[in-house]
Amino acid sequence: MILSRFKTLMVFVGICAFALPSYAGESIDFIDKSAFKDMRIVRTLSQHSFSQIAAIDLNNDSIDEYILADPLDGMHYQYEIIASIDKGVASLGKLKGTKLMAAYDTHHGVRNLLGFDDVKNDYEYEVYQWDAASSRFVRERDLKVGGRK
Repeated sequence: MILSRFKTLMVFVGICAFALPSYAGESIDFIDKSAFKDMRIVRTLSQHSFSQIAAIDLNNDSIDEYILADPLDGMHYQYEIIASIDKGVASLGKLKGTKLMAAYDTHHGVRNLLGFDDVKNDYEYEVYQWDAASSRFVRERDLKVGGRK
């Protein structure tokens, strides 16, 4: 009887482990733009609205991309992902949320982003993936719905 329950429990855990996607990621550390060490980047981004900035290499090319954060209210932020290009900067996408993390998983060689938006549930998140066709981060479920995946 106990062995049967144990087997049932192990089957259930195995199904949940493979059926429910989970992402491992790292926190993105934002700092105040006045404390950012590369003021050249801050000046370059002066046309963008932001109070905090984080530098992170999202595509493993040893060149940082920048994520700008601008508060919308007490808990939510408008995030914009920016890359330096020859002629200035390029916007790689915008999203809103309470927190943003960089996943270890990649899509087309670019790290996924995890956008948290529920202030009461820190396990619920949207996965944002790089869409090479539009050169932007888009919600993973929008990629599947659009048929481009």
